[in-house]
Amino acid sequence: MKMPGCLDLVGSATHRLRNQGRGLRKGDEEARWNYSMTAERITNETGLLWLELSRHVWVELVSRQATSERRRNADKRLVLLISASVPESQSE
Repeated sequence: MKMPGCLDLVGSATHRLRNQGRGLRKGDEEARWNYSMTAERITNETGLLWLELSRHVWVELVSRQATSERRRNADKRLVLLISASVPESQSE
């Protein structure tokens, strides 16, 4: 799975490797190319997995917070309802 712009990054990395690797054999350049492709792919996939995991965690946290706030609000309403239904002579 490649992200948009991935080929641009690979192309620029390859250009740098070619400029740095003057006088290298063709096999060395291919090995570097394969390594950079693999490293980039792992980085992209790891990044995507991390983003997906972060999104799930964030959704879960927001959901828990909303549930907690709803419970607090329900508790407040219940306390207000109970206090409103108790006659004043009993509340003193």
